[in-house]
Amino acid sequence: MFTFAAFCYMLSLVLCVSLIFFAIWHITAFDELQADFKVPIDQGNPLHARERLRNIERICNLLRKLVLPEYSIHVLFCIMFLCAQEWLTVGLNIPLLFYNTWRYFHSPTDTKELLYDPASVMNGDTLKFCLKEAWCKLSFFVLSFFYYLYCQSILVSAGDQLITGLGLKERRHPPVRPSDIVLFMSGAPKPCRHQSPPDSATVHPVFHVSQLKRRVTSP
Repeated sequence: MFTFAAFCYMLSLVLCVSLIFFAIWHITAFDELQADFKVPIDQGNPLHARERLRNIERICNLLRKLVLPEYSIHVLFCIMFLCAQEWLTVGLNIPLLFYNTWRYFHSPTDTKELLYDPASVMNGDTLKFCLKEAWCKLSFFVLSFFYYLYCQSILVSAGDQLITGLGLKERRHPPVRPSDIVLFMSGAPKPCRHQSPPDSATVHPVFHVSQLKRRVTSP
């Protein structure tokens, strides 16, 4: 039996793969930014320095574009599991939901950007924090993927067992036919369904006895 909770877990598996991809991309981007941060900018070559700054701005803009899709997918997880009354799964996702809400509205003090501003990201401590954050999210999404897969298999197997049990009950108690009701009201014995049809000797024993008497008494 395919229930609404099983559908929620199946959809969560598909969307969780996208979240894993987002986390991997975040790790790759922050690792590249950390590599650029370790290399000093060549002041004697302004074209190279300008190119590096453009690359940093491009990476930060791409990171900023992935914020809303990631947070929206996770909010959709919480809404689906809340409607399906999967309280344990909702409880596991609530801490990350609160953290994402705080992270989204926590803007730096020196800029109006919400997240991943180039001026604030290109800092040693900020890069380390963002990299650790990306690794923690990747671990959480991978564990969530296997947890959703396990819950879906449990729900589907439980539904199959329920359908099998209902089928056995229907076989043990077959439906009553109209002919059975007529036989019950008339008082006649109910014939067995799997019994072979009786022969004429057992059905009409009186007829055969009278016929034998006529043959004996006849001259």
